[in-house]
Amino acid sequence: MTLSRVYVIPHGDEIISMPNEDARVMNGKIKEVTKGDDADTIAIISPHFLRVSSGVAVINTNYVSGEYKIKRRNIKGHYRVDKDLNSRILGSSRYFVETVFVTTEGRLSNFPLDFGSLIPLSFFDVDTVSVMGQWRAYHPKILRKLGALLYQAVSSSRSLISVVFSADQAHAHSRSGRYGYDPRAREYDEMIINSIKDNDFRELANVKNEFIEGAKPDSFWLMLMFSGFVDRGNLRPVFHYYYVQRYFGMMLATAV
Repeated sequence: MTLSRVYVIPHGDEIISMPNEDARVMNGKIKEVTKGDDADTIAIISPHFLRVSSGVAVINTNYVSGEYKIKRRNIKGHYRVDKDLNSRILGSSRYFVETVFVTTEGRLSNFPLDFGSLIPLSFFDVDTVSVMGQWRAYHPKILRKLGALLYQAVSSSRSLISVVFSADQAHAHSRSGRYGYDPRAREYDEMIINSIKDNDFRELANVKNEFIEGAKPDSFWLMLMFSGFVDRGNLRPVFHYYYVQRYFGMMLATAV
């Protein structure tokens, strides 16, 4: 069939536990943009999922499942894997790397899900997914190309697919935070927001690796793929909401 919807969704616990007004607004905004999504499959890329040095890990087990506790709530997920979509993704580039767990078939073919996947997936009513990890290598041109190839794979699928880029932004906004303070955190987040609003990712594609190391985002590599995806599909990114949760930035965006 074709592409349904495209999202950049944060995965901080706070969008579920909602300890403050910003978190409550973010939760509401995510529910608003995901409402009525009737995709057969959610393809999701998470920076906290399996990471391999040779490219983007594509989990090709029969199932993926997991559980994550957020205060008094347990988020659980058990999903079938869209192997047809995976085949299209894996066939598009050697930088999409097939990974399995225990076995490739049967009930034991079940890979554990991370919180960066489980939290965004909790906003969808879907039972089939394609889950990918982040390739954390400084190769902006290749990552943009992989985003374009992902668009082509999704667009040629037999199913209706929505794509989620699961990403929190810079993690160095506060001296009391886990990674300390760095002024590049604010600069990075402003750059991401402006890239979305202007549909212009040239500054992001040219940013130096040292800058990224200072700002400490987990989104840089996925946002490069997002930019290639949007460009190949002739899509327009739409900014919805952003705030800083203690020490890290969370942003919601879509593409139409």
